[in-house]
Amino acid sequence: MDPVEIVIMAVLIGFSAFFSSSEIALVSLSKTRVNAILDIDKSRAAEKLKYLKDHQDSTIIAILVGNNLVNVAASAIATNIALGIFGNAGIAVATGVMTLVLLTFGEITPKMFAVANAERLALFAATPLYYIRWVLYPVVWCFKKLSIAVRSKMVFASKYPKITEEELLSLVDLGAKEGEVSKVEREFAVNLFKFGDKTAKDVMVSREHIFAMPEDATIRDLIDEMARLKKTHTRVPIYEGDLDNITGKVYIKDLLDYVLRGDTGRTLKKMKRSIKFVLGNKRIDELFRELQEKRQHIAVVRDDRGLTMGVVTTEDIIEEVVGEIYDELEI
Repeated sequence: MDPVEIVIMAVLIGFSAFFSSSEIALVSLSKTRVNAILDIDKSRAAEKLKYLKDHQDSTIIAILVGNNLVNVAASAIATNIALGIFGNAGIAVATGVMTLVLLTFGEITPKMFAVANAERLALFAATPLYYIRWVLYPVVWCFKKLSIAVRSKMVFASKYPKITEEELLSLVDLGAKEGEVSKVEREFAVNLFKFGDKTAKDVMVSREHIFAMPEDATIRDLIDEMARLKKTHTRVPIYEGDLDNITGKVYIKDLLDYVLRGDTGRTLKKMKRSIKFVLGNKRIDELFRELQEKRQHIAVVRDDRGLTMGVVTTEDIIEEVVGEIYDELEI
């Protein structure tokens, strides 16, 4: 048994562990995380890690080629040693022993270590991988072209989504449990997923809580009513007769000039602006987009009979994602 062969084989198994752990470390880190690392760590290793992540396909090919080369070389040396000791039976012995050794020390153990230490290991491996990738570039280029050609023939259209909403929410919950996602971030994500399922009826200010004024009321009447209720609003619906006949809205900013001139006897009808009407089953994502396009901030919610159910503002809709916005301007 040649001690040199033993040393070389041990070194090759070490390289196998390096390649296996590097692959997992690189794949485990998202591009966002790598960019965050680069923002904090301006080292050349961090810069090389970003380059490898940006060229991940080529890097993975280089890792796999390198890993296979060292595994084959280690197995060949082990076979040579076993043949010298066991004769023809050495091939079977070498195959069994090297399979166990490579799986344990070249695959399973280093990959488990990489999962737990992905960031640190990726930075450590970035520089050697960067140069290994360039040394193996001709081989990598050939395999990449071959891989692209094969994949182009194996693309199947799937009628199923790659990941469901439930699966994404499960990932968010898992991140929250492990401390990777804060309580606020989790709430934001959950609200965002539910956003498209909600309707105007779900988020509106109900009829009994609407602050509105008759259209024949004066500016003074509006000021007195707001003072009495201790409410402040930027826009107020106005109606003729009752709330089932809302005819428009007034902006408080439109009244200021008249208030400053002392002309508070003017009726609200004369300063009326149009208001949007929607059905209660209108999805709020569609409604929000329509309000933005029309540059409006409030809509009256009606039922199928045309009766007023409530009003909804852009603020009400936004609160469904970001949570309650505490101010005095809600209708």
